[in-house]
Amino acid sequence: MGTTTVTLTDVVLRDGLQAQHVVVPVPDRLLRADALVAGLPTIEAASFVNPVRVPHTVALTKDCLTRVRAPA
Repeated sequence: MGTTTVTLTDVVLRDGLQAQHVVVPVPDRLLRADALVAGLPTIEAASFVNPVRVPHTVALTKDCLTRVRAPA
């Protein structure tokens, strides 16, 4: 039997926020990002979609991306 490699990529900061009906503040997003970075090699921290369709997801994206830490 051969070796199997599995790569986990979390998308809660990208797709998960679309399920929220409020704007999640940057500090809350960064807390989630820090927790995810601690255990996952890759996270997708933002989504660049039409802000008319999901304004609460796109809101604060730039601020979040400039402050999120890369995995160590």
